[in-house]
Amino acid sequence: SLDSTERQASASGFISHLHDKYEEHLKSKVIPPLISNEDFAGVTEYLERCCGADVAYALIRLTRGLASSRAGARHGFSLALIELLAGLKGVTYKIVATLINEACPIKSSKDRENSDYIFGRVFGFMAIIQSGILWRKGSTKEDYIEIIDNLITCSKCKSYVREACYHIIISSIPHLKGVSFEESAISHLITVLKGSSEHGIHNPDDVNLALSIESQYPPNIRIYQEIVQADDWKNAILHRCDSCVIRWQSPKIMSSDNIAKLAVAIQASSSTLAAEIHQNQENRLHSVWNTIVQSYNHEDRKKMRDRSIEFEEFWKLIVDDQIFGVGRTRRRIYWGFQLFVKVLTTLPTEKISALFTKNFMHTLISNLHHENRRLHRASLYVLNAIINVSKIDKSKAMVVIKTLLGPNCDQDFDVISNTKTIKKIFRNMDFDELENVLSYLKKNFLEPNQSDVDTMEDRRQWIINYMYLILKDTQMGRDESWMKFILDMFLLYGFFTSKKSADVKKKNAKLVPGKNSTQIIFEEPKPPLSEKTQECCRTRLFHALGELITIRQPKNNQNVAAGLNSIMSNGGTWAYYAACQFTMLEGDHQIDPLIDLNEEIQETKKIAFKTMQRINNKLKIKSLDNALQYEGFLLLFSFSTIMLYSEPKEAMNALQDLQPCYDKMFGTSKKSKSTDDTDDTHNPVDVIVDILLGFLAVPSYFLHAA
Repeated sequence: SLDSTERQASASGFISHLHDKYEEHLKSKVIPPLISNEDFAGVTEYLERCCGADVAYALIRLTRGLASSRAGARHGFSLALIELLAGLKGVTYKIVATLINEACPIKSSKDRENSDYIFGRVFGFMAIIQSGILWRKGSTKEDYIEIIDNLITCSKCKSYVREACYHIIISSIPHLKGVSFEESAISHLITVLKGSSEHGIHNPDDVNLALSIESQYPPNIRIYQEIVQADDWKNAILHRCDSCVIRWQSPKIMSSDNIAKLAVAIQASSSTLAAEIHQNQENRLHSVWNTIVQSYNHEDRKKMRDRSIEFEEFWKLIVDDQIFGVGRTRRRIYWGFQLFVKVLTTLPTEKISALFTKNFMHTLISNLHHENRRLHRASLYVLNAIINVSKIDKSKAMVVIKTLLGPNCDQDFDVISNTKTIKKIFRNMDFDELENVLSYLKKNFLEPNQSDVDTMEDRRQWIINYMYLILKDTQMGRDESWMKFILDMFLLYGFFTSKKSADVKKKNAKLVPGKNSTQIIFEEPKPPLSEKTQECCRTRLFHALGELITIRQPKNNQNVAAGLNSIMSNGGTWAYYAACQFTMLEGDHQIDPLIDLNEEIQETKKIAFKTMQRINNKLKIKSLDNALQYEGFLLLFSFSTIMLYSEPKEAMNALQDLQPCYDKMFGTSKKSKSTDDTDDTHNPVDVIVDILLGFLAVPSYFLHAA
């Protein structure tokens, strides 16, 4: 079966039955002494006496099935063989090797049958190593050397099984620690490395084997120096001959001196050698990349010798420049996408930012943007991997967001890639993570890393617009603290600037969940903001208020009057909050307002603000009569006060009409100066309707939403 789960279930039931038969046989029979000959007939007879007829027959059938070309057959037979051999005490390597040689003989022909035999032998030797019979007491170095030589022979017979053969050899290395023939086995592997690389180590398989030996037996660890002889290792790596394709500079493969050679050897860069292996690899990423990635995730990497290739250097020079660089092929880009996903899911968070390099981002975006590209689906696979990793690991989500909004992608990634990647990541963030992102954006707003002034201001305006998009997204987890952060930033840098003599703070404001207000600390932008950027902040403030006043609180919020929008958790309104922030900042001696209000407007604003404070205090009373009317007046006063900074004439008229209406409706004993000349005979309802119609006449999304 092609289904691995179904294969596993079938093999488990079958092997369980055979193990029961084997145990029954052991109770009635004594295990005979091991045979010395390798004759198939003798081996068959021994197996029947040692394990019983059923088990002996099963072993023979399983080894013969290894050569089957049916879909999924080799995987199923090898899986069953591994499980069966693991539970048979009297079966040795020699016995299984005899069965494999009988069932899968090597022939000189090049027909399909011979190819099946080669595959069968490879799967059979894999079963021997994974079952553990080679590591049992009584196994010899000759057994290990023989199975390695058999795998090397298979790799030379058919080039398309070469990687699989080396992969099986590499899988045996961790098992060598503790066996009696460990030193001899490693010595033979080094001999194999020299013998198979008569032109020097120049292909991914040899590099994979060399890296695996280095990983298991680091040359700088004293206890391993007796096992891996330094001279033998140098001779294998630094092999010199006239026909050598690659001349390594250091016996340590991952040394910085070898980085250019490594790129050629593992097929990262174009070469005649790379063309020889492409037809066998197709679109699959070679397993040597797994070994390299694992080396950067190894716990003992700090103990390794100095001058190792740092991951950032490896990714930039080998992956980004060679695989995603100029002249790249679709095959290599596909490899690169696979490698990116592997590294993203495997390596720790501190290494993830190095992945989003310039060439990679350009390649990814170009394939995402055009659906007719051959690698469009592969690029979507990369994005899905990014989103899934961000859901699982929140620390990686932060790195992903910062890099996608960073210098290698200084525009809206979702727009230029025609996706919703960043939005999906944002929607899965909690408050602390979103706070970090907003602080990061604010830092880039205050001190952009661009040298060109126009580019710098474009970047700042992009950040302001992007913050507004975050606020506008209705699927985001709404939290008042981060919404205040954005609103305060628009207000602060759109309407105020620092005094030259002010002692400007250097740290970002800390958002505190549950607080009624947000501490605002003015950090001076370097260089100062342009008028266009300040205007962008002002525009987005009014747009943001237009969005916030449409937010409806849950019905279970007891502080909210039924049917009202624009209500915060404490019962106040966003418009009133903004009006209070304006008043508070105007009294701050460290900053100056960008928009000067004349004395008449200041006086009107002062009177209106006192009225708003009285209304707000009344609304704190539980079971207040006419609470809905008070809420309405608070909104109208707040809207009109904020309008003083954009439409002062219309706002002044509205405030001068609102005050007498409020006094008349609620019987205020004292009237303000602004009401002295007002005709008290006007119906307050008619006046309010006129004010609302005036709001609609003003081209403002904020007022229209109100």
